Amino acid sequence: MWRLINYFTETVIPDLIRNPVFSTGFPLAFTPYLIRGGNDDRHHHRNEVLDSPHYCIELIMERSGYIIDLGMVDYEKAWDLQHQLWSRRVEEELPDVLLILEHPHVITLGRRGNRSHLIAPSEVLEAMKIPIFHVERGGDVTYHGPGQMVVYPILNLKEYGYRVVRYVDQLEEVVLRVLGDFGIEGRRNPLNRGVWVDEEKIASVGVAIKKRVSLHGFALNYGTDLKYFDLINPCGLEGKKVTSMAKILGTEISRARLLERITFHFKQIFERNWEEKRIEELIAPAFRQAEVAD
Repeated sequence: MWRLINYFTETVIPDLIRNPVFSTGFPLAFTPYLIRGGNDDRHHHRNEVLDSPHYCIELIMERSGYIIDLGMVDYEKAWDLQHQLWSRRVEEELPDVLLILEHPHVITLGRRGNRSHLIAPSEVLEAMKIPIFHVERGGDVTYHGPGQMVVYPILNLKEYGYRVVRYVDQLEEVVLRVLGDFGIEGRRNPLNRGVWVDEEKIASVGVAIKKRVSLHGFALNYGTDLKYFDLINPCGLEGKKVTSMAKILGTEISRARLLERITFHFKQIFERNWEEKRIEELIAPAFRQAEVAD
């Protein structure tokens, strides 16, 4: 973090002050904060920003974001990582972050989660080595596993209007557009959030928002082994079926292409100067050591 601050205070901001737009390539959106002013009291605070490099950093961070593909990550480690990044986002030590990953087999219960919706006995789940976690996201029970793309946006929703229902709508919209790219017509269900194809659910949505910063997100079945959903009543809905992109299309789905489509549409809906990062550039050494130890 301090290297980032030094870079902006010693290099970017002085350059930006000398030539606010063209020397750095920053978008015109920055120029009102840096060059407007004069004797008009209405704009006096904009002059003060020239003496406040940390405020400039805050403005830059508000307009940037990191996309991180984690690959396959144990659920508990990913949960801990979300909280690490959430805390740093709340403290404005990081811009918005988008985590994209898959989990080994796991069952999670949300805030409304009811263990009565676990069909398989605990002995069976233990024998299958499928852990259960009760977490703070919305919704009931769901399954995560290989072949399911999980997306965890850690966003300061104040900057997007801070409307929970609208935020969930936007996550569903990302999924709907991605499915459309593959020739699949998805739909919303006003009674049950998530994305459906006909009467089968293909993506679940469950979020948590604390101090206006989001956790958790959505999970899209692209090549999932659907038999694992037989262990539960997905989302607490009895008699409802789950589907996947591979099942609908009758062919294997390229993870690389799916990842590209998800990030493309996410960038379109949540407008930021998004850039790809490696998790090693952001997280504490303790997390990396835990990964290496496995």
